[in-house]
Amino acid sequence: MNADQLPDFDVANYLTDEESIQAYLAEAAKEQDAQLWASALADVARARVRWGLRTLPPSA
Repeated sequence: MNADQLPDFDVANYLTDEESIQAYLAEAAKEQDAQLWASALADVARARVRWGLRTLPPSA
């Protein structure tokens, strides 16, 4: 199989719960890169819609 035959990678497919989202955002924040941060936030938004996750954690 050639690389062009592989499906596109989408990190949102792997951000299936709050724990993975928080870890992903923590790693993105470490880079201190505004474009990377914006991209990470878009990935998280897409994952939340895809997996039906709440936008904000429930209040205590």
